[in-house]
Amino acid sequence: MVWKLMRFYVFSETKYRDMDLKFDNNFHTQTVNAILKLIVVANHYVN
Repeated sequence: MVWKLMRFYVFSETKYRDMDLKFDNNFHTQTVNAILKLIVVANHYVN
């Protein structure tokens, strides 16, 4: 389940980045890290 989420997230990320190349890189990295942490925590509680 988590891997499906991750694959979907990475896929939508790539599409989004292609659409908006002006997106601030530092903020982008922080957002990705926060979402990945959320996924890990959620997975921990689900299991």
